[in-house]
Amino acid sequence: MAIVFIQFFLFVIYLPAKIEFDNDYMYLQRFNKETTIDLGSIYKIKTTGFRLNRRFMWKIKYQVNGINKAARFYPDYSLTNMNEFIENIKHKNPGLEVIYTSGPLDFDL
Repeated sequence: MAIVFIQFFLFVIYLPAKIEFDNDYMYLQRFNKETTIDLGSIYKIKTTGFRLNRRFMWKIKYQVNGINKAARFYPDYSLTNMNEFIENIKHKNPGLEVIYTSGPLDFDL
């Protein structure tokens, strides 16, 4: 059982999605597949309790064809890009919920 937990933990920490964005779309790269997501379909973004090299893992929740989905990623070291990303989402979806803090026991993966 411990081996399964360790494998899951490493999977979550070391294989998060990679994202890029422009003013209208987020480009989610995961497992050699790229998905284009309209920024207006993102309804929640938050930090999780995981950190790696002084960077918090973030979780984005969005809808595609009425189905709720989520992606986790580490932003680059410059939070300027992260703030720009959040502002672009807010422009497309003013009701965006942004949570900048997470407690030590917040394991919302």
